[in-house]
Amino acid sequence: ANINRNAKTIRYELAKILRYQLRKMPELTFFIDDSLDYIDHIDDILRKDADKYRSTPRDDEQQESEQDSE
Repeated sequence: ANINRNAKTIRYELAKILRYQLRKMPELTFFIDDSLDYIDHIDDILRKDADKYRSTPRDDEQQESEQDSE
């Protein structure tokens, strides 16, 4: 079931289909693309940071509320 074991067969079949578009069929290498997992991880970090920022009042807002109460 490993796709890399079948890379030569896949390359051969693609070469037959693309024979008039390509002079030479390149070697094929397959790998797991984990970029979406990485993007999700970064989104989680940013979301947590944004939630933390929203939940804590800023210094100038605190000063304004203190001045309003005086």
